[in-house]
Amino acid sequence: GSPSSHAASADGADAGPGSKLQAQWRAKNAKQIKLISERVNNNLELQSLVMDVIDDYEKAGQSANRRGLSLVDTVTPKQKTKAEVDHSVVHDGDKKVGRARAVYSKWSTKWLMELFLYCEPTLDQHALELLGHRDRFPELFEFAWGLKVTGDGNDKVGNPDQTKRDLFCSLKALYDMNQCRLADFGRFIVDGVIDWKAAGIFQIVGTETSESGGVTSVVLKNRILQKTVTIGSEHLGGDQGPFDIAANWSESSAALLSPTDSWKLS
Repeated sequence: GSPSSHAASADGADAGPGSKLQAQWRAKNAKQIKLISERVNNNLELQSLVMDVIDDYEKAGQSANRRGLSLVDTVTPKQKTKAEVDHSVVHDGDKKVGRARAVYSKWSTKWLMELFLYCEPTLDQHALELLGHRDRFPELFEFAWGLKVTGDGNDKVGNPDQTKRDLFCSLKALYDMNQCRLADFGRFIVDGVIDWKAAGIFQIVGTETSESGGVTSVVLKNRILQKTVTIGSEHLGGDQGPFDIAANWSESSAALLSPTDSWKLS
């Protein structure tokens, strides 16, 4: 067509269905980039997680191309089932978050239940209901999102005037960047109780002993960061345990515990 017809299409005056879809896609793309940028700004750990996800995605695409497949063909049946779920539906999505929910720890069981299923639809609703009845949602939220909602100094919603839909979208982006920690989490929930010893952030992997057999240090693994943490004799002060981990859902609050003392792991 003539230059004038191209200009008309670019301005949207004569745009057809294809052009409108492209415009919608560009708007959604820009919005998602903005949300992700806001979430990872000044957080090197989140930035590293994002880059790892991108690298894995590109490697999967390259592998698929070599085998003559599309990237969709490389997705497992479980992932396909998850991908086919419509994540766009948020009940009362246009509702403002409001001042009453400005702190995550003040959220109702209903809102937290909706958020869990919105971000991880593979979770069993009945198992979640039991956790909700036993007031275990704050622990689950802090574990999945890394936001402080138990104890003191709880995190706040950035903008209480934003819509519920926008906030859920932001939290979904953060959940994905946190490596979808609630995926396949049902095996750790039994009768409304979470087995944090098995599911939690830290795991005791061993102890170091002296020649006389006394414990000189405890070695733990951070399952999220895949790093080891050692509590040495200068901290243990001769304490022989037995040792356990308290608040194992929280990177900031988790502590090594003995019958007589405790040591923060952050």
